[in-house]
Amino acid sequence: MKLACPDCRHENEPERIYCHECGARLNRTTLIREQTAAREEDSAETHRRLERMLNPKGVIFRANLKMLGKVLSGAFVAALLVLALSAPEGSPPSAASAPLELGPQIGLDLENVLSKHRGGTFSYTEDQVNGYLRNVLKRKKANLDKPFLQFEGGRAGFDEGVCRITAIRSIFGYPIFFRTDNTVATRDGRIDAQNCGGALGRLPVHPALMKYLDFLFADVWSALQQDRKQVAEMSAIQFHPKMVVLTAPAL
Repeated sequence: MKLACPDCRHENEPERIYCHECGARLNRTTLIREQTAAREEDSAETHRRLERMLNPKGVIFRANLKMLGKVLSGAFVAALLVLALSAPEGSPPSAASAPLELGPQIGLDLENVLSKHRGGTFSYTEDQVNGYLRNVLKRKKANLDKPFLQFEGGRAGFDEGVCRITAIRSIFGYPIFFRTDNTVATRDGRIDAQNCGGALGRLPVHPALMKYLDFLFADVWSALQQDRKQVAEMSAIQFHPKMVVLTAPAL
């Protein structure tokens, strides 16, 4: 606040008694009245805040609301964990301990057709591909096991235009399922794969987040490096429900 001099109208500091400009005595009545009103207003506002804070109904309501928020947050996090740790529907049993079986020699088929440049179309069912994957990954299990994180197997699933690869690992014997979904297209004569999502257990993962989780499949991709190179040399690849069709290039 400022005190205006009644004679020269100079604004003075509130603690002055005489005008700093002309020396006239200042009228402090207005200042005292304004200060008193301000103190009364502050006191009334403080009293209202205390009443709201100390009102038993208000305190109980806010406490219940806060508790409800914690319960809902905890339930949401628990639901996400349950989904992430749940086995997907139709998930196969652990294949790491299963005996090796003589399944389709997909890798050998692709190697022969690529080396002879004869072209041709090959189709494999989902079960045939998984039998081949089981044998390949079984032989390389030692490289796929990590401390406290055992590799239990891998599985491929095919839908129209989409290939889903699931890696199964276990922590202290409890299985955890990681899945990556991909589509393919032919660009400039080469196979181009694009991620279109994935899942942790039954919890869907957006494609924008899957690029940060691809490290979960790094050792699997390394174990299948030779097979991936052969597939990349195909002139076309199509995914259909429970089936994949590969087209080899011809000279």
